Amino acid sequence: MATLNKIKGNTYYINSFTNIGVFVKNNVVTLIDCGLDDERAIEIDNLLIENDLHLKNIIITHAHADHMGGCKYFQDKYNCKVLSTLADTAIANLSIMNTSLIYGGLPISIARGKMLFAPSCNATLLTEENTPDGLEIVDLRGHSINMIGVKTEDNVLFVADSLISEKTINKFPLTYVLDLQQYYNSLQKIETSNADYFVPSHAEATSNIKPLIELNKKQVKQNIADIMSVLTKPLEVSDIVYEYCKKFNYTMKTSQFFVATTTVKNYLAYLEKIGQIKTYVLNNRLYFEKID
Repeated sequence: MATLNKIKGNTYYINSFTNIGVFVKNNVVTLIDCGLDDERAIEIDNLLIENDLHLKNIIITHAHADHMGGCKYFQDKYNCKVLSTLADTAIANLSIMNTSLIYGGLPISIARGKMLFAPSCNATLLTEENTPDGLEIVDLRGHSINMIGVKTEDNVLFVADSLISEKTINKFPLTYVLDLQQYYNSLQKIETSNADYFVPSHAEATSNIKPLIELNKKQVKQNIADIMSVLTKPLEVSDIVYEYCKKFNYTMKTSQFFVATTTVKNYLAYLEKIGQIKTYVLNNRLYFEKID
């Protein structure tokens, strides 16, 4: 059951499927992300009401469904502001864009489940002028095009999906990363931050983030090694995903399939960029081949 947990000062978080930040200043309540769907939004809303907290703003760290799925519920009820970066504001206002990005085209019906598709909302570009008082925006792109973290004046840093829990990694290690180079840069930024507490979206809040950073770095490096290990011959993307899952006896759910396929493509783009693989079209097929 979700609860409202005080971290420090006026900074709280709600433990949910996606951890939700709550910051209060001068009776202005700002949520950092808002959950997957109406069911979780109602749970969050009830907690706010129970604690006499009146919602004014939502900051979306990035416009993936589990972070913005509750926006429409809150806007319909409270007419609150939804704020995000340039890319994520566009996606939040037309959320089919995110589903299309992950699917790789106009998504078919089974790619439109709630894990990949959220209701659109009326989002506004987050600027220095409209950032709620007491909050600082931190560029943490890598997991998505324009993902941000949010640091409160209590020196608590919400790091969104920059880091994934050990439990999640053990369940399915091929977690979504869009740009690996930017991802590594963001981990370095978090590691050198002077924050007192860190709140990942899918791990416990902690004052010591370094072990989780090292675990995530290690897993990404392992994913690279595992993808390279199945490239014993030129393969198409679907073959790489199949061989990867076969090697580790993974059986993916529908939403995992689309996310994993796009994630493999993102890893392949990184490997090509650093000169470890090459790509070419042969007999109307796109192949990926290891460079010896």
